[in-house]
Amino acid sequence: MAANPSASGSSLSNIHASTWPENWLLRYTENEYHKVDPIVHCALIKERPFLWSVAKQRGVEVKRVQNFYYEAHSVGLVDGICFPFHSKNLGHSLMSLASSYCRPVDETQTSLLYLAAAYFNATISENCDAHAPSVHLTEREREVLRWTAAGKTAWETSEILAISERTVQGHLAAVRQKLDVATTTQAVARACRFGYINM
Repeated sequence: MAANPSASGSSLSNIHASTWPENWLLRYTENEYHKVDPIVHCALIKERPFLWSVAKQRGVEVKRVQNFYYEAHSVGLVDGICFPFHSKNLGHSLMSLASSYCRPVDETQTSLLYLAAAYFNATISENCDAHAPSVHLTEREREVLRWTAAGKTAWETSEILAISERTVQGHLAAVRQKLDVATTTQAVARACRFGYINM
């Protein structure tokens, strides 16, 4: 889990949590690999989760990037998936899950991992600022968010609540803005974290 407190930052140099091998973490920070790590660069521009293979297509001809991949593979970091997060106040952050071999990840697994990553990101962020944000969510916004957290689409939520799909999307946009997050998944995780909704 890495972050940069500046939303305009060009790298993610602050590592908040890691289960990397200790020797690799030391090598990564000493060599400032965050400056050449294609996964970090992709996380700065992408909104949705992506596989490392997508990032690996960038800059592999550069010698320092080749060295980076060689060293990562030597400690068992072969493939993985990255979850980027963007926020006006919290800046850029990412959670990257690694594997020692290439493995496919289906859509359901990606969704569940993304929700867990968003919750973990919110927890790390809130531990840096231990106070819950002063946010007022209307009862309708909470209701829409609860159905979204239960896995309902905007259309399904609109049918359940007898409102238009566009109204549901408007409520979700308002919630994202109030909670200062970029995605609805992050909004659900943050709302659960602070007790705005119960699962």
